[in-house]
Amino acid sequence: MLNFAQDKTFNNWHFGSNNIMSFNTTPPSVSNNSGMYSVESCSSISDTLLGNTLFYTNGVDVFDRANNQMPNGFGLNGHPSSTCGALIVPFPFNPRKYYIFTVDAQVGNNGATPTCNCLCYSVVDMNLNSGWGDVAVKNVLIRNSMTEKMAGYWHANDSAIWVVTHEWNSNHFLSYLVTSSGVNSIPVVSAIGSVHSGGLFDENAIGQMKISPDGTKIACVKKVDNTLELFKFDNTNGTVYDSINVLLKPYYNETYGVEFSPNSNNVYMGTGKTNQSYLVQYNLSTWNANTILSSSYELIGTNTGRSLGQLELGPDKKIYVANRNINTLSVINFPDSNSAACGFTYDQIAVNFPNLGLPIHVPRPTRSKIVKDTTDVVPNNSCDVPIVPNIVTPNNDGTNDEFKITCNGSFEFPEDLIIYNRWGQEVYNAKKKDSLNKLSDGTYYYLFSFHELFYKGYVTIVH
Repeated sequence: MLNFAQDKTFNNWHFGSNNIMSFNTTPPSVSNNSGMYSVESCSSISDTLLGNTLFYTNGVDVFDRANNQMPNGFGLNGHPSSTCGALIVPFPFNPRKYYIFTVDAQVGNNGATPTCNCLCYSVVDMNLNSGWGDVAVKNVLIRNSMTEKMAGYWHANDSAIWVVTHEWNSNHFLSYLVTSSGVNSIPVVSAIGSVHSGGLFDENAIGQMKISPDGTKIACVKKVDNTLELFKFDNTNGTVYDSINVLLKPYYNETYGVEFSPNSNNVYMGTGKTNQSYLVQYNLSTWNANTILSSSYELIGTNTGRSLGQLELGPDKKIYVANRNINTLSVINFPDSNSAACGFTYDQIAVNFPNLGLPIHVPRPTRSKIVKDTTDVVPNNSCDVPIVPNIVTPNNDGTNDEFKITCNGSFEFPEDLIIYNRWGQEVYNAKKKDSLNKLSDGTYYYLFSFHELFYKGYVTIVH
């Protein structure tokens, strides 16, 4: 059972030159004990409730929670100098297994020698190596000829995950669906926006791509063409649509970093040219190219002595900015606010040589609290640990016929209960007055809210 309100899976960041930044403290604490070095590519995962590191990777090597390399944690087909070279993706409904999706670096990127310019996945099984985890499956090829762009987001049904990438020499966004049955190697293809090709050493493959926290938008940059492209995203079917090309100022050279504000209404773009770096805010409340361009506000201008790296939204709702040539992270403290009110601060956190990269992850969907009738309000502390059934026998014998949760000895039925089959298809909806009796015997997955929190898990139907 997963409580969305307590998700701490992104609480520990491993990046740069052996840096660890933990959001289990306020402000976040920093140490230099990580086992990993990376120029760009990095992804970390922690346990959901306590926020303790499980493992992390730079797209080639995989390290456990004690900062030791896993026995088989080497030779993945990513690259430490690929922008979004590694993304850890949970197995839907299997809390002990994870995918690591990797995209290789392009030719010539920081002297990189690519393995395959490909998209692959590997599998980490936390049941192996006496519970420390190990790589059980390695380098399953999905597709060749890729850029360095990759992002993930949960499907609208909360039982599957989209991994979105971009093809090289193409304007194709490729969305791959990850379900409890595995990775669908046939992507949803969206032909939209500019072609990603060209540049010295093919460097237009470089630059971040992000999905907004509410799952409705995508932002994408290309290093050499100095572009910022915005798109709408449908996390129900994986399509990318309704593009806007933001015409940047000619002195914005080497666009590289991009990130959305927590409310998804602002996007921030950073450039990486040494001593000529800019950090710019654009407001997206009106989906219009001219209005977005006119809203631009420069947080950083030229002659700052900085070369900006990646931008990443933290669990504390602040955006962190890697300073490649300075041992610090700058911070946008209130990114939902416009212009100077966003509270940008230079060099707010000292770190050891951050390089360009900050870890990427699959964000949880934005959730709104459930508003109950005043006559039905139950104090949250009256049922701290609801007991959820893992088996239902809807045979009308009066015993265990319904999906009822136990709360302090009484039974309650979640009126917003939705049940999905193993392919992520909705098969039961309490609001539609569906009947559990229509379902065949087998294991299904549920989602419901209870006392203003969201839960999901699995249940077996037996008649």
